[in-house]
Amino acid sequence: MCKRTNYYIRQINGNKVDLEEALEMFEIKYKKLLKFKYVSQGAGLDLIDVVENNHYISKSLSIKILNGKIFLEVFDEDEEEDYEYYYYINPNAPIALTYYPNYPDLIDNNLHKVPLNMFVEDKEFVCEVIKDFFDKGNTEKIKENYIKNKWIMDKYK
Repeated sequence: MCKRTNYYIRQINGNKVDLEEALEMFEIKYKKLLKFKYVSQGAGLDLIDVVENNHYISKSLSIKILNGKIFLEVFDEDEEEDYEYYYYINPNAPIALTYYPNYPDLIDNNLHKVPLNMFVEDKEFVCEVIKDFFDKGNTEKIKENYIKNKWIMDKYK
């Protein structure tokens, strides 16, 4: 992958966003979802590289929030221009494969049967992940503890 010199961050809806807006968006959704325990919402940020007037997504950060628990996923273009998926694993969570409860009214079924150790409850940690992402797509905090590639994640579902 080329060295990043010209890039911007946008939301999943396509609108450019700056760091303060992204942090505010996360904070609003987090507080809202503490009240509505059976609703899952998320935020997505894409790092858009601009190379010779071509704009393409080279990395994405997906954040899903449910009842104060936060699920982090990154997909990242590697040197061969293939995408790799990284799912954050909370090193402080119990090792046992305890799953997120299957609420009957759960809006986002993608989180059903995801092990609890794949959620983080530390909101400040997530804010740091967002701040780092605005620094040329830095995702090192997630890569310190992660499961790599989607097929591994699929076995939990």
